[in-house]
Formats: sequence, structure tokens, C-alpha cells
Amino acid sequence: MAQFKVLVARELRDLVMQYSALALMVVFSIILPVAAAWYVSTMGSTPAFSFQSLFDLVSIELCVFPSFVPMMLSSSSLAAEFENRTLMALLAAPVSDRVLLVSKVCGILLPSIFQPLASEIIYFISSRYLFGIQATFGFDFIAFLIFFASGYETLIVIVGFTLSARVRKARSAQQYGSLILLPLMLGSLLGMPYWIYSQGINAVDKFVVPSSLFVIMFSFLILPRIWNRFSLSEKV
Repeated sequence: MAQFKVLVARELRDLVMQYSALALMVVFSIILPVAAAWYVSTMGSTPAFSFQSLFDLVSIELCVFPSFVPMMLSSSSLAAEFENRTLMALLAAPVSDRVLLVSKVCGILLPSIFQPLASEIIYFISSRYLFGIQATFGFDFIAFLIFFASGYETLIVIVGFTLSARVRKARSAQQYGSLILLPLMLGSLLGMPYWIYSQGINAVDKFVVPSSLFVIMFSFLILPRIWNRFSLSEKV
């Protein structure tokens, strides 16, 4: 457990040193939610959209936009180890492959999941106390946001790690990651709101909750086949 904490702390220290990623996290976690709350306050209800519907719609978008950060971090994670020639030292750490893998993933996944959830909290607080919006989140919608954010960010991180294990240049890995991320983002931004308002949040929850759990479990089952000492040491 102590070794796991040390490795996770190492990943978080590396994150702190990536100023561009920190800047994006501030934008997506603080500035964008406040701007979104101001936008909702200026729109009001329309014949097509109630005030609550607009409030919920924007909150869904806020779950998707921050995915640039986990893709940037995960796709360059191992590639940066290749470039900085620190991979051998990492692989020589006296821990099992599972601990090494889980600590590497958690060091990126934890802030990646925290970011959209923090964004939602800032959005709710600024909506209510800065702009006087009386809309609120229902329990079903909160469950949707938590599971959707967890499953979606896990999927992004696993795709990024898969790329990073195969591409040695951090910049190239980030470029490939962006190409994969854009259709995922567009599909989520356009499809998820339509699905919720055509089927209802209860019907969507019945799919999103088990799907997110499946993505998380499947990811941790498939990653060891791609990301392990033997496969990585061959590429050093």
C-alpha cells in the first residue's frame, strides 16, 4: 500500500509540473462553469426548452468538455517516460505489475474524474448564488452525472494509455489522441442530450450506470495485456 501511494504521488507531482494541463483544468473546472451559469441566466425559458431543461443540458456538456485534459495526460504518460529515459527506472521499481499499472492509471484517472465533478459543483454554486438561478439537480440526474463522468473519463484515459504504450513521442501520442477524442466528444455532446430528452433520464440511467461499470471493469482487465513490464521493456 505504501508503494502504491508513492507511485500515485509521483504521478500527481508530474501533473503539477505540466502547466498547460493545470491551466486547462482551471479553465474547465472554474472559468467555464461560471461562464455557463451566466449564459443560462441570460437565456431563460423558451417554448422549446424550459429553464430546468437548459440547466440540465449545459451540465451534460460540462461533463464532456474537460476530457481534453485526461487525453493529454494519459496519451503522453508513457511516451514522456520513453523520451525522458525514466521508463527503465520505473519498471525496476520493486512492485508487482498490477500495482505499477493501477498506480499509474489512478494518478491520472483520479484528477480526471474529479475535474468534471468539480465543474458541476462550481456550476451549481455559481448558478444559484451568483446569478440567482433556482434550477436544481434531481437524484436521478446526479446519478447520471457521476456514472457518466466516471465511465467516460475512464474510457478516455484507457484509450490514451493504449496510445502511449505504442507511440514513443509524447507530442505524436497527443495528436493521435486528439483525433480519436474529437468524434467521441462530438457524439457525446450531440447524442447524449437528445437521448435524455427523448427517452427520459430514468431510461438513460438504466443504460449509463451498468455501461460505466462495465467500461471501468473491462479497462482494468484489458490494460494488463497492453501495459506490462515485458511488453514495455521490449520497446526501451
